[in-house]
Amino acid sequence: MEFTRKLVLEDGAEYYGTGFGYGGDAVCEIVFNTSMVGYLAASATSTLPVVLTVVALVCLALRQFAGSKLPAVVNDVLLVAANICLIGSFAVFVLARVSLAADVYFIPVNYPASEATALHISIVGAVCYLVGIVTLIVEGFSAKN
Repeated sequence: MEFTRKLVLEDGAEYYGTGFGYGGDAVCEIVFNTSMVGYLAASATSTLPVVLTVVALVCLALRQFAGSKLPAVVNDVLLVAANICLIGSFAVFVLARVSLAADVYFIPVNYPASEATALHISIVGAVCYLVGIVTLIVEGFSAKN
C-alpha cells in the first residue's frame, strides 16, 4: 500500500496514510471524532428518575386500591410522597438534558438529527411529568368527600 499523505503534528511527530479530498498542502486544525453517528453528548443515563417515578406510582396505586381501608392521614402522606418523588424525578430528568438542549439550540455545531429527536422526546416527557405533578397538587388541595 502506498502512502500518499503525511500528517505532521506540532511536536514534530509524523504520520503517514492514504489521503482523500483536497490534494494540496494545508496548515489547519484537525478534530478527531470517535463517535459512530456524529457528535453526541455521551453521558451515562441516570436511573434516579425511573426509580422515583416507580416509587410515586407505587404510592398512588396503594392509595387507589387500599385507600378506603387506610386512615386519611396515610392517604395524604402517600399523596405527598408521590408528589415529592415526581418533583424530584422531574428535576433530575430536566437537569440531565440541559447540555443536550444547549447542543441542539444554542451551540452552532453539526449535530445529528437523532440528537434533536432525543431532545424533542425529552420535552414531551417533561410535559408529562408537569401534568402529573399539577394533577397531584390539584388533587391534594381539592375538597374531600
